[in-house]
Amino acid sequence: MRTISYRKLAAADAGLYREIRLESLRLHPESFGSGYEAQRKLPKLMFERALESPVDNRFLWGAFDGPRLIGICGYIPFVMGDLDTPDLRNTGTIIQMYVQAAYRGRKIGLALVHAVVREVFENTDMAQIILGVMRENARAIRVYEQAGFQVYDNPEAEPAASGELLMIKRREERGAA
Repeated sequence: MRTISYRKLAAADAGLYREIRLESLRLHPESFGSGYEAQRKLPKLMFERALESPVDNRFLWGAFDGPRLIGICGYIPFVMGDLDTPDLRNTGTIIQMYVQAAYRGRKIGLALVHAVVREVFENTDMAQIILGVMRENARAIRVYEQAGFQVYDNPEAEPAASGELLMIKRREERGAA
């Protein structure tokens, strides 16, 4: 068995990303906010464009088995025009988390989430990361909890989509014991 490697994706990975992203939408439409049919018709997916022309601290980490991309985890900062809640300033979100079925149960998803969290908190001024996960996706919820995310319960925040659980991880205070 080969060792799984992890790295931030680059422009050269756009084609590999497109393949695994469309696979995730086709196999698990209930877990994502985008639909397979609509996305496959697009000339470029959102992260394909971001990989080719980086903008606003968006990035994507990948897990590789040799040259094969077998897992992804993306991050985008919230755009302030989209937010009216002061509690969500300096916040971003993890999106498009996916690991191919043959590789699940090996903590690959957890390693991807850790890589993204580390990247955000070490290289941006973001104070917190929020993500949405379907309430019935117990496996994903467990991964996020293992990565230090907690259920986000803020009555001032916009309500989550039906069936979605919001989770949050805040930057740890530097120098805190």
